[in-house]
Amino acid sequence: MQVAIGADGVATHCPHCALQCGLTVLPEPVPTVVPRPFPTNCGELCDQGWNAFDEPETQPRLTTPLLRVGAELLPANWHTALDVAAARLHALRASHGSAAIGVSGSGALSNEAAYQLARFARLALGTDRLAYPGLGGVAAASAVVERAFGLDRGLPFPVSDLRTAGAVLLAGTNIAESMPPLLNQLRGVMDAGGLIVIDPARTPTAKLAALHLRPRPGTDPVLTLGLLHCVVADGLLKRSYVDDRTAGFASVWRTAQHWWPERVERITGVSVADQRTCARMLARASGAYVLTGRGTHRQPAAATALTGWINLSLALGLPGSPGAGFGCVTGQGNGRGVWEQGRLPGARDVDDVRGLVVFGSRKVRRELDLLVVADTVLSETAAAADIVFPVTRWAESTGTVTNLEGRLLLRHGAIPPPEGVRPDLAVLHGIAIRLGRAAAEFPTDPATVFAALTSASVGGRADYSGASYPRLISGQALHWPISGPRHPGTPRLFLHGFAHEDGRARFGEVLLNRGRNSP
Repeated sequence: MQVAIGADGVATHCPHCALQCGLTVLPEPVPTVVPRPFPTNCGELCDQGWNAFDEPETQPRLTTPLLRVGAELLPANWHTALDVAAARLHALRASHGSAAIGVSGSGALSNEAAYQLARFARLALGTDRLAYPGLGGVAAASAVVERAFGLDRGLPFPVSDLRTAGAVLLAGTNIAESMPPLLNQLRGVMDAGGLIVIDPARTPTAKLAALHLRPRPGTDPVLTLGLLHCVVADGLLKRSYVDDRTAGFASVWRTAQHWWPERVERITGVSVADQRTCARMLARASGAYVLTGRGTHRQPAAATALTGWINLSLALGLPGSPGAGFGCVTGQGNGRGVWEQGRLPGARDVDDVRGLVVFGSRKVRRELDLLVVADTVLSETAAAADIVFPVTRWAESTGTVTNLEGRLLLRHGAIPPPEGVRPDLAVLHGIAIRLGRAAAEFPTDPATVFAALTSASVGGRADYSGASYPRLISGQALHWPISGPRHPGTPRLFLHGFAHEDGRARFGEVLLNRGRNSP
């Protein structure tokens, strides 16, 4: 899909959630946005999108680097600030080793910045301690989904596929508030009475549902076992799919057969009738989807609950079937892309480091010998830093993002940044060369970094190698994997097999806390 924008506006994408709605930035006289037709949002924006340029008056824009002198942060020029940052990082590494330094990013980074930040950690600092506070839900969900399907992309199908669904189950996600434009994709299923919501609270999303199941907090895994029991006991199991395309069902059923609906009702509070209605709605729909969100991914029993929902979807034959599927609804703007492009082999947490370099994240780390922060305003983290670099906002620089359906999007720089502000790539370049790296290793041009990123992804699970700025500028819809310059992308995964060597998806054991989940 290609959108023609006049000279008075630039087509780009909203930064606030992983839906990545299409919008147009009107630079003059004051930067504003208007929605534009795009497959994910159908021409609508949420409140955050409409107010993308509004900033709290209590946080004025940073336009000059800051250096801590005693208890104060004082203005400094860029040359001095970069020199000090590099010198102190070098000294810290010499005194305590590379493992004493950590790097923290966020889902607000572009793919280019996330990729370059990982290289900066590995090459310039020599550390593998790279973390993304706030992406814990993505990380936890990704591990479970990869175990089941061999690959995780969030949604392995375009969100527009939901328009023709006969039933959609939403577990632990309140999209009416977190992603309102996504409701456009669910109008058909809501009108047909096929929306099911699993949430202990009566959320705005739950109020739109034909069926709202309210399990007691922490009992989601038990509910998934009860629903699986209903599917089998009521003759709704897709036996040919299970036999031909999955492995491990027999072991899972040995557990689920003991969780008959009456027992599940005593623990979860969800009635037997509602359990059976839910199973029938999904099984008999002309295309059904099971979608999980942060409420599932961030609970104490996240892996167990998510495994249970995957098991249910496999028993119903949904993943990898045309017009049906399972997926995870992620939240942060470029959470998917950052997780895919910013991961390091053997990455560990950063709790025991003495120095921390922070890009885009606003989680404070105290008791550090050195804290370097790149941000747009003097956030709580920046206020506690030793060195602060002022960097560009989303609409002031060009770069790619990956939305929740695995689609690569080029976000265009629409307005010039204030004088004195630099892009993330320029900051990384400035510190890296002062630490002895060659300038060519850390280019500042996003297109050059993207070309390196795509080349490095060849053969990987998240293969971007066939993507390019020209293809994205032309309006091509590119969902990874994109394994060559003429490859059309893969909007729908698993139609011909899952990403395990044998092509089969895996049922997983739902391990319950017996003290909490038993009657």
